[in-house]
Amino acid sequence: MELVKDIGKPDEQETAQIPGDLDAIVPEYLSSNPLARVLFNCRISIANGYIKRISPASVLDVGCGSGKLINSILTEGIATDRIAAIDVNPAVLSLNRTISEGIFSVQSILQTNFLSYSFDAVACLDTLEHIEQIHSAMAEIDRILKPGGYLITSEPTESVLYKTLRLILKGTYSQETGPCAGRHYYNARQIDEIIMKNGFVLEERTKLPFVFPLDLFHLNLYRKK
Repeated sequence: MELVKDIGKPDEQETAQIPGDLDAIVPEYLSSNPLARVLFNCRISIANGYIKRISPASVLDVGCGSGKLINSILTEGIATDRIAAIDVNPAVLSLNRTISEGIFSVQSILQTNFLSYSFDAVACLDTLEHIEQIHSAMAEIDRILKPGGYLITSEPTESVLYKTLRLILKGTYSQETGPCAGRHYYNARQIDEIIMKNGFVLEERTKLPFVFPLDLFHLNLYRKK
């Protein structure tokens, strides 16, 4: 894959509290709680459904963690010519040995080394809410995404139900403490508004597990104008 320039590593603030174990980034995939496992794996299935529908030749997974989405795309045989994934966790490089069809690199979505208009689709599953400089992230997504390309997101609602389940599953209301800690600067509604103000059109939305007020996540398919 051709690079624009050597941009170096993500800054220390972004990587200060990330776990070394990739599975610890989103432990819900392996949770002993069946509801958590079903919900988080359902996000992957819905995202895959969107990818099948749009049939992109190239896909980038932002905040890929343990490579769950990429692995699922490959396992289901979704046809793509090029798959890439980025994360600020240095441990992500180990996935190049186990998921050979993808190209994993340590990068921040605030500044990547991809050429402009490199991808037909960009996926950000439960990622954008963790980025305080979300407008910079959106500018970079816009740069590397082709005109008419697609953005797939999963966003937490931060509803009363969501916060209650956080207490049940993690033993705390806090975003900064407990398993898989990480501050949410934005909720689903706020992220949706930001994305559409940045030149994207909402094509489809799926609410998990049910509609308001029982929705915990919004899975969205946006198209770049």
